[in-house]
Amino acid sequence: MTEIIPGIYQLKVPIPNNPLGNTNSYLLKGDDGYLIIDPGMNHDESFAALGKELTAIGVAFEEITRILATHSHGDHYGLAGRIKKLSNATIIVHQTARDNMQFMAQHRQGRGEEMEKWLLLNGVPKSDPAELQRGPGGAQRGGPQGGGPRPPQFPEPTMPDVLLQGGETINVGSFSLEVLFTPGHDPGHICLYESTHKILFSGDHVLPGITPSVGLQTDSALNPLGNFLNSLNAVKHLDVTLVLPAHEQTFTDLKGRVDEIIAHHAHRDAEIMAAMNGEARTAYEISTVITWMPSLGGKKFAELGPWDKRMAVMETLAHLKVMKDSGKVGTILKDSTVYYHGNGKTIK
Repeated sequence: MTEIIPGIYQLKVPIPNNPLGNTNSYLLKGDDGYLIIDPGMNHDESFAALGKELTAIGVAFEEITRILATHSHGDHYGLAGRIKKLSNATIIVHQTARDNMQFMAQHRQGRGEEMEKWLLLNGVPKSDPAELQRGPGGAQRGGPQGGGPRPPQFPEPTMPDVLLQGGETINVGSFSLEVLFTPGHDPGHICLYESTHKILFSGDHVLPGITPSVGLQTDSALNPLGNFLNSLNAVKHLDVTLVLPAHEQTFTDLKGRVDEIIAHHAHRDAEIMAAMNGEARTAYEISTVITWMPSLGGKKFAELGPWDKRMAVMETLAHLKVMKDSGKVGTILKDSTVYYHGNGKTIK
């Protein structure tokens, strides 16, 4: 437990069997109880650790009146339902996060088959789709770049009570949190800006060392990477002296870190163009020649675990979506497989 400033505490909630180590939860003291941001993974070890952190401050679960999640991934939202049962706290998320949770719950049956068809369409060899859908291992939650979707074995989440749109102000004691809608890593992601103290609660949107995974899944109409880059530019010029991320350490240079992340994605675009080398390639073929996890020294595709390979293909597709929409690449549909090429023309 660390007291960031009077009234704001950082709590370390472990993510079992994950190289990220923990989720940084934040506890804010209000006039009628406490608000907790991103309470962590729904796991007994995580719950016990959170209880110890609260005890160190002298706070009981029953004193938590509001639970606010920056997005719906399990290592952020997971414990919301468990805490609500103890405290009757109000759960708050962005409406898109709620909609995404409902969609996943309603379409869980058949999701694996849909994903397998999507992987095959994008060039994954027929022997590999089932392997790429196994539960995460290795750097699961980090994915190839640091932050991925909820694994399929996670329990059904408790639905939220209050839905945000972005632009609201949430008052907690002396703190006023402006809700910033920052889709990309997750379609319902938000950040929280406290202008008086110049603090940004950045969730997974801006992390100090790793880059959150931004992957295109089975809906090719979506543009998660385009949204992510727009969301980065939306927070880049905020008057911030301290960033409180959901993983790793706190940091101060928001603009500098945003510039680094944008440069990383520009470099990834260049890698993709080089991987095509004037030829038509599938997303899978392109992903196999890209260097992944550069913040950890870099890994070849063959060195990744099954879940991270899937994340790599999804991230490659997110980049190709942006590049296609801007006219930098075109597509060819051949033998029920999509190929990408660099001349900007679409051929069927």
